[in-house]
Amino acid sequence: MLRYLVRRLLYAVPILVGVSLITFLLFYATSSPEQMARRNLSAKNPSQAQIKGWLVQHGYDKPLSQQFTKHMSELLLMRFGVSDTTGEPIWDKLRAGVGPSTIVASMVFFGTLIVSVTL
Repeated sequence: MLRYLVRRLLYAVPILVGVSLITFLLFYATSSPEQMARRNLSAKNPSQAQIKGWLVQHGYDKPLSQQFTKHMSELLLMRFGVSDTTGEPIWDKLRAGVGPSTIVASMVFFGTLIVSVTL
């Protein structure tokens, strides 16, 4: 049984890395860092210097491989950083959403359990 659990945990590692890589690449496919900089800067028409400064400040000026390596190491260490948009720590956003998400998930779980047992 222990061998089975260890094997399943070892299978999970490449799956998690693959899902993280796909999510990371989809992030860049939906909008470029320059578009994000334009959207997040307060000026209506930011200059190239402002855009470049925002990209450097948020680490988007580095190659994708370095960004992904940093992203994975930060996830492993549970350091989520701050929001690019609001500057608010991501942990605060997660903590704020845990309560309502748990309530909704438990209501759906127990509702489904009751319906499935009665049918």
